Amino acid sequence: MRSALDFVHQLIPENIDLAIDATVGRGRDSLILASRSKRLIGFEIQKEALEEAKLLLKDYNVRLYKDCHSQMDLYVKEKVDLIIFNLGYLPRGDKRICTRAETTQLAIKKGLELLHTGGRILIVAYKHPKGQDEIKMLENLDLPQNQADIFRLTHYNGKNHPPEAWVIIKK
Repeated sequence: MRSALDFVHQLIPENIDLAIDATVGRGRDSLILASRSKRLIGFEIQKEALEEAKLLLKDYNVRLYKDCHSQMDLYVKEKVDLIIFNLGYLPRGDKRICTRAETTQLAIKKGLELLHTGGRILIVAYKHPKGQDEIKMLENLDLPQNQADIFRLTHYNGKNHPPEAWVIIKK
């Protein structure tokens, strides 16, 4: 395992019925999800990245929406097995366009409502300056203990400021 993202990818089971990629980007995480699920729904706010993802995912049962992940409940009306968030900005993209703690928190709470019991939310959070707000939000995420378990993995002997993996499992 080389990174928090690799760790999160290992937590994606095979034979998922319905998954959500809350931050599609260019579709790299979506491709893993699509190959392990019957259906995938994805959200991305950047048109160019979404177009690239559509090409990458053309052979899979995927619905992609150009919208914020905080709006997922407008598009998804059934229970979900897994949701993934790869927070931050698009690699090789405009770093001014970045996920935000407020919308991510709202998306996590809406996602938790959409999950089956035992379903997972997998999150990779980065420690760059804008990402610090999201990490603080995750640290202070106020979910009742009878609703979900939250786990955090930090890579201590890696590069400076490595990303963190967060796992939320619905009870």
